[in-house]
Amino acid sequence: MTLAVVFGCSMITFSFPLAVFAMWIRKSPELVILMISSGFLWLLSILISSGLWFAVSPWKDDFYWSVCVSVFFQEISRVIFFLIVWKAEKGLASVGSIKLDTMAKQKFAFVGGLGVGSMGAIFLLESVLGEAGGPGTIQSPGCTNISFFVISCFIGCAFVYLHTFWMVIAMDGFFYKRYWQSLLVVALHFGSSLLTVANAEGLDCAVSLAPLFAEVLLTGGMSYYVTKRAHDRPQATAVN
Repeated sequence: MTLAVVFGCSMITFSFPLAVFAMWIRKSPELVILMISSGFLWLLSILISSGLWFAVSPWKDDFYWSVCVSVFFQEISRVIFFLIVWKAEKGLASVGSIKLDTMAKQKFAFVGGLGVGSMGAIFLLESVLGEAGGPGTIQSPGCTNISFFVISCFIGCAFVYLHTFWMVIAMDGFFYKRYWQSLLVVALHFGSSLLTVANAEGLDCAVSLAPLFAEVLLTGGMSYYVTKRAHDRPQATAVN
């Protein structure tokens, strides 16, 4: 593999967050802080689950249990992020360029989700792309005619989108007491994360990639719907 391939694989995963950051988020210090804060909370959740993984020996050989524990703590970090935004919402809007209107909550959720997705992708691909720059390649266990690096980058790309859309859907549920949305996100997160184990176990890569990108379309459409609903119904009562 060459550095050109490393760059190309990186762009598969990071084109979306880089474009959004360059065109919108970087212009607002408040949004930059939110993006970094959500990524930091995600890192704390991974630190805790990693500590448990080292401490509990049986988990080291059980991918499914390890994934479930990790997702559990990630969802806890989502709730903490919601509480931070809920308490700091008016302050963020009053000291900066963000207008506290019906769309402010959706903006905060979108940026927070993008921060989580970007940090997750960096964490996922750091070691993968580090090896991709060396000689030779590694074929995917599930698709032996496709590089493992390329498959990993597409999975990372899907999760950047999914974390962004999940945050919008879940926080809309938190703010407007539609808790079924938040529970749906938890279920989707568990299911999507467990799908990634299929590729590691040698199953066809379509088993994980096709459902992941189908979910990207589904959650993207749902995110658009809940955002439009918030815009069209400013009288909706949020958590106070």
